[in-house]
Amino acid sequence: MIVLGRQELPVSTLEDQGRALWGDTHGEPLNFVAPDMRGGQWLPLVELPYEMADGSGMAVKVPCHPDPMIRRLQLQSRELATRQLVERLRLAHAPCRKRVILVCNIPIPGLPVNEIISWNALQGDRIEAAIALALIEGKRIKFDYKGIAEGAPSVFKDVNALKGYLNRNKASQRLLNRFKEAAKTLGGSLRLEDCAAITAPVEAPWSVEGLTF
Repeated sequence: MIVLGRQELPVSTLEDQGRALWGDTHGEPLNFVAPDMRGGQWLPLVELPYEMADGSGMAVKVPCHPDPMIRRLQLQSRELATRQLVERLRLAHAPCRKRVILVCNIPIPGLPVNEIISWNALQGDRIEAAIALALIEGKRIKFDYKGIAEGAPSVFKDVNALKGYLNRNKASQRLLNRFKEAAKTLGGSLRLEDCAAITAPVEAPWSVEGLTF
């Protein structure tokens, strides 16, 4: 299961729900978030711990409503809604091991975490993705800016998008250079059927399996 993002209700919606439930309740009044000069409402950051499977300690700062009652509503609609999605896998009685990837930095109560990785590590290298897509679609790909962009327009919409990505990611530029060097024996371009015949540098292995080149 891959869960992308989370349900993050607007502050005004959470507070409207709080008013509807406890607006006329006796006792301590609800604590609302004051808007800024532009009318925006920003939640304070609170450090929340992850439940790590190995017992180690990890925490992250996330936006949480300052009112404890309204925070309960936020917890229900955000953290616990994600946990309910995962619980639909029926993990307690699953006949085989299942993998859950949460693309979100919010700690989820009751879900132990095996590994925390960055977004860049999770999404992988876009140069690799562009080459893989072009080869799967049967294209002959050239290892220059135009060839990469035209080979996978769903990854890089044009040459400028590719250049901007490479300017921000020097490791990807080095990877592209290694691809270019490895493909010289084929005239600087590559087809899917050529991959098995290539002897590439050790630091840039070529493998069709798993779309990793």
